[in-house]
Amino acid sequence: MRPSAPRLVRILRRSQIQGTPAARRVVPEPLNQHAGRLPALNDILNQRRVQAGAQYPSNIRIEPAITSRTFRNIPIHTRETLKKLIKER
Repeated sequence: MRPSAPRLVRILRRSQIQGTPAARRVVPEPLNQHAGRLPALNDILNQRRVQAGAQYPSNIRIEPAITSRTFRNIPIHTRETLKKLIKER
């Protein structure tokens, strides 16, 4: 005879279980409150480029971030073609 699922389940009282109680989930505080505004990657790369001067590699191109606000005032049918043009191939 095979055991059924209800037969395998057993309800225990908390007093019967020995050991430490379940640990509370520790949620870290958000970084925004204490750290302030963290510099963007573009800002960091621009600083490095300025500090390095002529020794900065010429094959690294820093472009501004393009957000949805950039395309806000452009007609919908034109947005798709512009987005394809902007992407590097």
